[in-house]
Amino acid sequence: MNDGMGWVRAPDVGQHFTDEAGNHWRVRDVIKPGADGHYIVRLSYGKNQDCMDGISVLARAEFSALCREKGLRVSAG
Repeated sequence: MNDGMGWVRAPDVGQHFTDEAGNHWRVRDVIKPGADGHYIVRLSYGKNQDCMDGISVLARAEFSALCREKGLRVSAG
């Protein structure tokens, strides 16, 4: 999932993650402004796979930190 420089690669739209606490995160949109690896990701999150508790809009550094701090892992579904 990392790009070799410590950043998390841009996720795919529709990709689903769960964190260490069992919360669900779904990628709703990814904006990739250039070939330099920067992106903005819009995630919905929640206690179940519907991910209807809220929305977060994160830059690459914020998404990378979220993945590290919450232990996000790709999940089926």
